[in-house]
Amino acid sequence: RQFAAYLYHRYPDAVARHFRMPQNSGTPRPTPARHPLHLAATDFEQFQNLLPVSGEDSSPPSTKNPRAIFVLSTHRSGTTLFRTMLAGHPALFAASELQLLEFDNMATRRNTFQGAESLWLEGAIRSVMEIHRCDVEKAKQIIAEYEEKATSTQDFFRVLQEWVAPQILIDKSPSYSLDPNALKRAEAYFEDALYIHLVRHPQAMVQSAENFHMHQIWRVAEHSYSNRQLAELVWSLSHRNILNFLSDVPASRQVRVQFESLVRQPQTTMEHLCRQLDIEYHSDLIEPYKEKERKMLDGIYPESMPMGDTHFHGYRRIEADVAEKWRDSTDGELADVTLELAEQLGYARKSATSSKRKGLGAQRSRRRRHRAGR
Repeated sequence: RQFAAYLYHRYPDAVARHFRMPQNSGTPRPTPARHPLHLAATDFEQFQNLLPVSGEDSSPPSTKNPRAIFVLSTHRSGTTLFRTMLAGHPALFAASELQLLEFDNMATRRNTFQGAESLWLEGAIRSVMEIHRCDVEKAKQIIAEYEEKATSTQDFFRVLQEWVAPQILIDKSPSYSLDPNALKRAEAYFEDALYIHLVRHPQAMVQSAENFHMHQIWRVAEHSYSNRQLAELVWSLSHRNILNFLSDVPASRQVRVQFESLVRQPQTTMEHLCRQLDIEYHSDLIEPYKEKERKMLDGIYPESMPMGDTHFHGYRRIEADVAEKWRDSTDGELADVTLELAEQLGYARKSATSSKRKGLGAQRSRRRRHRAGR
């Protein structure tokens, strides 16, 4: 009964499409909710309370690790493509999702990620497999030694940095942006850390998160939000946290990258990024599908799904059209709080009139193509 109720609430379109409810069953047939109700300002204020947040460190570390680079963003914002592009640079080791900054030591991390959540351990395992050129069992054994000793996550970061030296370690873990204390640890643990703020239009992220059922993996307490609303809350809170954190970081140690610019003008975007990071530009930065086997795009087992975008292998090159897929929808589906934050990140708000005109134009274009085909 609980599972049926869950399906009615989360997947009304699928239920209506695949099941016929008896007329006298007394159970109302679910009505697809095409346009969810707008989120209120209070939803954004209270959403942080639904998320697990790590405690603040009682005392700052006495010494800091060497410089590292952190990609700060949300899921479904092009982070897998971006990480794979960075992995093409010989001076960088772009790790999969390490999921370390939310914890003060490796034992707590292991004890937290149990059962279904053990998925979040796999990014570090896959990274160790790549560093040591070993199989999954050996990588687990290596990490277990640090878990048994309750090694601090700062020290484990340092071990990883020593293993990959002279390459600079990059950590791309979207969950950090939902935990303000995790972000603070990046600044406390590393000497002059660099931060890349990767942004994507909220409508694009929300649609992608809804299509990929991201609600199934986000660590959120019991709630009544639709999948679409949840994705919008994640986008807004993540970028609000990132902006608040970066407000105390010198401008010389942070750079913002728009996903749309990344796929439309990859070379220009990466050249600018390299100048900001003070590293030499390398042509392999815009060849994400070159030598894929060394970029950790597989899972830890042959049958495992990789961390990140599971559809990444469906492409053969950087597709500029991906930046535009969300534009058939209107900004009216997003709350004002979200749109105001998007404007702050460089996305101009489009009017309902222009959206409607564009939608009508797209319909006419489709009709013309259909008639031409006939």
